Amino acid sequence: MPSALFGFDAARARVATVAPRALERELAGGSAPLVIDIDESDAYARGHVAGAVWLCRSRLELTAPTAIGTGRAVVVTCADGVMSTLGAETLAAAGVGPVRVLAGGKRAWTAEGLSLESGATKLGDDADDVVLKPYQRGRDAMEAYLRWETDLDAEGSSPHALLPGIPRP
Repeated sequence: MPSALFGFDAARARVATVAPRALERELAGGSAPLVIDIDESDAYARGHVAGAVWLCRSRLELTAPTAIGTGRAVVVTCADGVMSTLGAETLAAAGVGPVRVLAGGKRAWTAEGLSLESGATKLGDDADDVVLKPYQRGRDAMEAYLRWETDLDAEGSSPHALLPGIPRP
């Protein structure tokens, strides 16, 4: 439940929101806000508001001032609007803004019948927030993992490197 998150209720009371259809109209206009998606980088790649820039939530106060600048209108989004509400507070404290939150996040966006763009199209930070599983890294990585796993000995050691190009310890 979002209200159980430390600071969420206070942030929600202070942060302005924008409804999905209203944001869609703004994005079609001439002075569109910059949309910042602060979901995990793999969730961003699976789907985000078209043109949104991804920033890592844990480094938002460090990366946002350079990535966004000051005085630019910003709309922050995430899956459901919870993380983006807290992120909007962080951005406002960092001097970015004016800042609003996409009400209901990307779930509300798609519930309105609006489409999402996919792919890691605009990364504003290093996408090092998610550890990919071997099968997500491609066939070579998966085969290396299977070699490593099938040759584990009783102590849990393998003669093979776990990831291609990274030597065994």
